[in-house]
Amino acid sequence: MENNSYTIELYDLEENDHILINRATEIIQKSYSQEHGNKVSCALMTADGKIFEGISIQRGTVTNCAEAGAISSMTIDDPNNKIELIVAVRGKNQSVIPPCGICRELLLTTCPEAYAIVKICDNKTNYNDDNNCNEEQMLKKVKHNPIYKKIKIKSLLPYPYLSTHSKVVLT
Repeated sequence: MENNSYTIELYDLEENDHILINRATEIIQKSYSQEHGNKVSCALMTADGKIFEGISIQRGTVTNCAEAGAISSMTIDDPNNKIELIVAVRGKNQSVIPPCGICRELLLTTCPEAYAIVKICDNKTNYNDDNNCNEEQMLKKVKHNPIYKKIKIKSLLPYPYLSTHSKVVLT
């Protein structure tokens, strides 16, 4: 039988990475709108240190993710820019979230070697001691004491569909 295990490597944030989280948080603070569907913001940093921003827009049945908006802004500035790091922040609670499935595919074809910032757990709680905690209580604990890590984009979508025309090479 074949071993189908998959290991995900997480990397510690560097001091400058928090700048991106703060930038995305500032964007959602000033543009959050439940009524207009502006629920997620995004900030990305290119290899040359430029920061680009995006916000989700939802109108009726059409949604444009914040990551796509930030990538569009970056591409307008310079189509040859390379994304190094990206983060998304959701809603009133300003919580760091991973990219959705569609954004994972977009990022994989755009920048598979880049990193996304994700919130993985909290640093003050031993979850093994909380067998009686329900999911809502666990989420509250994570929100109040988050640990952020970086993950390679290509690790977010470990078994992607890649067409025969794809230029992405996964190693």
